[in-house]
Amino acid sequence: MSIKALFPTILASLILSGCIEVRDPEKTPDTQVAQESAPSETLDDLVIDQPMFLIEGKILTVRDIKQIKFDEERELSQEPTTVELKLRKLTFTENGSLQIFSNDLVLEVEEIQSSNGRIYTYPQGTKAGLANNGRDGGRINLLANFASGRLLLEFRGEEGGDGFSADPDPTPLFHRNICRYQRGKRGADGKRGGKSGYIEAIIKNEAKPFELRIQIISAKGGLPEKGVAGKIGFRLPDGSCEAFYNQFSTDGQEGAIGPTGEEETSNIPIRN
Repeated sequence: MSIKALFPTILASLILSGCIEVRDPEKTPDTQVAQESAPSETLDDLVIDQPMFLIEGKILTVRDIKQIKFDEERELSQEPTTVELKLRKLTFTENGSLQIFSNDLVLEVEEIQSSNGRIYTYPQGTKAGLANNGRDGGRINLLANFASGRLLLEFRGEEGGDGFSADPDPTPLFHRNICRYQRGKRGADGKRGGKSGYIEAIIKNEAKPFELRIQIISAKGGLPEKGVAGKIGFRLPDGSCEAFYNQFSTDGQEGAIGPTGEEETSNIPIRN
């Protein structure tokens, strides 16, 4: 039996009775961007009962993040890293979620219990700063022997940043004792949306019903900036040139919308 992912948003909702394997045929270890690896961490049990975040190789709550900022007087690094976790049991409560950003998470679990838990990269609407490409979503490698309940894996890249404002050419042109500025410049293009990120998962589920939902969503490119009007220069009595906008000024062209981020797909074969 096979299930095909839906496009453009991949949404696979699976009731598992055997072993499910989710792999991305487009990605292999050789094609991955090298990331700094954090030491693997072994825990007996991990309960995700509130929004939690994978930052600097650690799983942190909002309170943890605020405490680190206060104690160490610094902002936490968003540099991607690879984190390995080995757990006896992973529990998601109704309000539990784990955001992994652009990090890679290798997760080996004996048992998963999930009440509508969620593992995701970036929430909808997350946007890069001006003139910055959107960050790519991370990767999850999930291996579990048993699972029950419902779990959502939601992967999308960060939306691309908008283009910067263009500036007219500041060099005046002189003609017949009149200083004139060149025409306005073209507006900057919007930036690329981030890649969605991808999933590789094996769930061995012999005894308990388990629903795995997968969403892989492309990120929009940034908006372009309008072109800026040129300036008309006027020579002042002291010989200097002052520039003004007026009805003779010429607008520069608007930039282009940034390209949409790549939607990285997965095959979802089922084995009974």
